[in-house]
Amino acid sequence: MRDGLGSHGNGDQSRSVAWLVGYSENVRFLLIPILAVLCYGRNPSRNDALDLNQAIKLESNLPCDGVTNPQQEIVLEAHFSTAGGPLMFIVNTYQDETCLAGIGIKCFKHTPAGWRDDLMVNADGISHYWLNSCKAHGSKDPARYTLSAWFKDGTANTKKLPWKQAPLKQVSAQPEVYEFTGPNGGTARVEITRR
Repeated sequence: MRDGLGSHGNGDQSRSVAWLVGYSENVRFLLIPILAVLCYGRNPSRNDALDLNQAIKLESNLPCDGVTNPQQEIVLEAHFSTAGGPLMFIVNTYQDETCLAGIGIKCFKHTPAGWRDDLMVNADGISHYWLNSCKAHGSKDPARYTLSAWFKDGTANTKKLPWKQAPLKQVSAQPEVYEFTGPNGGTARVEITRR
């Protein structure tokens, strides 16, 4: 009799342990990405410093139809002078407030609405980027993009210096070319080809 009870008790205990292990695996599966997002912290973008008056508005040539969200590929060919300190072009995109980490109806971390750095170009070469026509699939609101120009003061030991925005100007419509000059005489130029 005791053996029967003992084996029955061990079976219940085994099932309890198996359930507990399965439950902890499920909780771990959910918590790891949430904790990763919460620990990541703030996006290191300059959305609080972006001056739209010094940037150039970028738009897709494909219309936003309110049903789909067509994309237009643009090719950015950048050239930077060798002197004059660090220079950079950034494609910024405007994003509405979103929930980065949540379960069901509870959101643990929000990303505030604002401009985000989406593509950074700081060396000679070619970069590819896709402009959405609409803010979201099925939306009638167009997506918002800018091209902005940035520099660092000084030419040596600039690693800890902050990036500052420079006025960007269009120098040609066909081909589509933009350029700016940094305070130390360095120049940067980007040509955009739309496909």
